Amino acid sequence: MSRKALPAFCRLAIAVLVVPLVLVAGCGVTDKEPPEVGQARGVIEDAWGQGGALVNLALSLFEAHPAVPEARARVLESLESPSPAIRVAATRVLAAWKDPETADRLVALLDDSSPLVPLVAARALAEMGRDEGRDRLLGAIRGPEGELQVEICAALARIGDETCLSEAAKDVYAKDDARSAAAAAVLGAYGEKGRDVLREAIRASRKIYGARRAPVILALGRVGDESDIDRLLPFAAYRENVLEVLSALANIGGERAREYLRSYLPLKDKPVARAAAATALARMGDVEQDVIDVLSELAMSDETGVRYRVADGLRDAQGGEAVSTVLAGLAGDPDPAVRKAAVLALLGRTDDAALQGARFAWEAGREAQEGPAYEAALKALTVASRIPGEAAWNLLVEALGSDNWGYLLEGALGILEHNEMRKAQPAG
Repeated sequence: MSRKALPAFCRLAIAVLVVPLVLVAGCGVTDKEPPEVGQARGVIEDAWGQGGALVNLALSLFEAHPAVPEARARVLESLESPSPAIRVAATRVLAAWKDPETADRLVALLDDSSPLVPLVAARALAEMGRDEGRDRLLGAIRGPEGELQVEICAALARIGDETCLSEAAKDVYAKDDARSAAAAAVLGAYGEKGRDVLREAIRASRKIYGARRAPVILALGRVGDESDIDRLLPFAAYRENVLEVLSALANIGGERAREYLRSYLPLKDKPVARAAAATALARMGDVEQDVIDVLSELAMSDETGVRYRVADGLRDAQGGEAVSTVLAGLAGDPDPAVRKAAVLALLGRTDDAALQGARFAWEAGREAQEGPAYEAALKALTVASRIPGEAAWNLLVEALGSDNWGYLLEGALGILEHNEMRKAQPAG
């Protein structure tokens, strides 16, 4: 039902944002709900009433809001849509949520008439450790150019199927860069089972140029142990591989990796490598003041590439408000790609600095209609949706005044998420 189909008195209550402190019958707004909650529900109703591209847009935004009941209801409803595109989009949301309670719905989708829906459903089931879609996955392990499909193979790895493992062990030596890179990523998905193959591949890679070595270095970093540091360090001497080696060391961890990464902190003549090392240390949990000082300095670099490296490298970084403060400054960066990377790194942070960063990105991009400036402003609203309090709420309410459907929907979802937080709080 669209907002226009609501009873007139309900439309008026929502439109003027005046809801008495009693139940407004038929509007779905209770005496405890702020009036903006009804308006947020109305935004979703309107999007559904217009259908097509707006429904697909809404579904894509729902991925970030599994706790919102209104989103869950619409996703499940969309699984029955006559549009294959909408069924695919809804299935992808369930795949992202990884909610075991939806497993039976996903099993039913294995027989969907659209060729893509069963594949997405099979991957989602495998992510939950269920193998009902194994045959679907096995039929799609290679792409149109013959390269292994990393997500499909990773799903098979999770249910113990080693078909991709044997294929990747051959492909990692392929002369085709894309095929070799995909194989390295697949081997990484198999954990210890892929580690020995990657160790041999890194040894053999001394005979090939650096760019083709990079995916193998990264994959070994994901599954390796401290004994692999000796295998990786020689490649830090190559300009094409030094950043991958630093990232791999952060994933391996340990005191030796930490000491090596720290050796880059004084190297002011190598700002990109210095940024990669400092952010790697933050991801390892080393957020001592000297690391924060280097990050703060690099975040103000005149080189856009350095600032981007800091913003992107701090995704999944540990540390509290000191790291959030660095990211907050980058979220207001003049370059929209830097802003987008910073906001993505702020997702999941709930301190005051994270909210300040969301505000910076929103103010900088709220008039944008596409591109990284729009994407940064949109994700800024997602950041605010996870931060309790009036200041975050006010930012989301501002989005309800936008004429951009992306901002409208994300603001509405954020308000509904805040409403769930409010309901979860103890009474009084």
